[in-house]
Amino acid sequence: MKRRLIKNITAVSIAAAMVIAAAGIPASARTLELRGDIDRDGKVTANDAVETLRISTGSIEAPQDNVARSRTDVDGDGEITANDALLMLRESVGFNAIVQSSNPDAPYTVNDGVNDFSAEIFKRCYGEGGENTLVSPLSVYTALAMLTNGARGQTQSELLDMLGGGTNTTADINSYLNGYISNINNGNILRTANSLFVMKRDDIEMDQGFIDEIQKDYFAEIFHEPANDETVDKINSWVDENTQGMIKELASKGSLTPDLVSIILNAVSFKAKWSEQYDEWDNRKGTFHNYNGTSIETDFLHGTESYYISDGKATGFIKPYRGDTWLPEERRYKESYGFVAILPNEGITIDEYIAQMNDATIKELVNTRTFTQTITVMPKFKFECTYGMNEMLKDMGMISAFGDADLSGLARSKVGNNIFVSSVIHKTYISLDESGTDAAAVTSISEVDSAMPEPEKKIVLDRPYIFVIYDMNNNMPVFIGTVCNF
Repeated sequence: MKRRLIKNITAVSIAAAMVIAAAGIPASARTLELRGDIDRDGKVTANDAVETLRISTGSIEAPQDNVARSRTDVDGDGEITANDALLMLRESVGFNAIVQSSNPDAPYTVNDGVNDFSAEIFKRCYGEGGENTLVSPLSVYTALAMLTNGARGQTQSELLDMLGGGTNTTADINSYLNGYISNINNGNILRTANSLFVMKRDDIEMDQGFIDEIQKDYFAEIFHEPANDETVDKINSWVDENTQGMIKELASKGSLTPDLVSIILNAVSFKAKWSEQYDEWDNRKGTFHNYNGTSIETDFLHGTESYYISDGKATGFIKPYRGDTWLPEERRYKESYGFVAILPNEGITIDEYIAQMNDATIKELVNTRTFTQTITVMPKFKFECTYGMNEMLKDMGMISAFGDADLSGLARSKVGNNIFVSSVIHKTYISLDESGTDAAAVTSISEVDSAMPEPEKKIVLDRPYIFVIYDMNNNMPVFIGTVCNF
């Protein structure tokens, strides 16, 4: 009888934006172009799924105009397939499987924007290279998206450009993230939470429209507190609770200065078991060759996976996590998330591979997956990271928010002081072992198939590599990191 090792895979992140002050209007109702509503009857039904399935098999002609295609291609992969029909069917029975938006084209451009932002912020967190890295683009993106609701003029334009807005408005991003947050928080694997800590000050008037918007679209908790060490404890308690205890502290004693206006917080936590867990004897010692040229003996997990990936510059595999939804006919859990391991080819350094990454790199690599028996060897690991993101974000185009900012949609100084972002902080943690992954992140903005498998492959992660915790349903990374050293 096989003995299973019962542990979890966890990852968490916190993103915080700090707004300070130095010497609104609520969002209007939005008319939704309902994605998945092919027959335009105002709801997504099994009839819509059947029509989409007929389009995918060529029985009827696919729509040619962009609006009609956007209603049909609900997974946003550029093609109308059986997967779109499946998502519509799940939506029709109440599973909230489709992310809606006020702009029919926005689900694609916002999703592409998330992927572009993910690649760019990851590359900047990796920096000069050689260090273990972990970033949750979703966490940072969400915190900055909330901030965008309080920005005006050039400050808002820079934020929208950086977040991949392009033709999208703040309302489009709000709507997309509202649907995404609502969907993922229905499960128990990936969770996200938002909050706004408003400092009690007589000289600052917060914009009620901003507060209403982030409560409605981001389900943000609102706290009105003085800038003192008791509030530090409350912030850290919120972080601890919403990262499932994986990140205990974000703020330190004495860090809440008198010029602080508010803190925008986002927390993301991921806690999942592997779809196929490792056996006790799959854990063996091996040698990892560090980025700096040294070698070290550490614990490796040996297994066999079914999904092999390759893009000509790197090879790797996808190891699925066990989902929340039980599929009785298939007698298995739905696999909505996957651990994507990316090993640059011999002759290509990890620095070189990361330098050429863009918004499509991960998505295209995941889409190369073939049903191939793959022997895998990867090390167990656990680490945490903290990033001050001001310079990274300036380099990405968010410039005026840190100085000559227009945050008049967030707050107003009664004495004429300028209100601007003083810091964006991102903190992450991950633990990967025999049973799965635990990961968490927090961001703070302070405003101051059953075919026979192909021939066997082998991937040994015994040198620096990239990993992604990937949302397979929405084609976007939740966490991206590197393992370079032990």
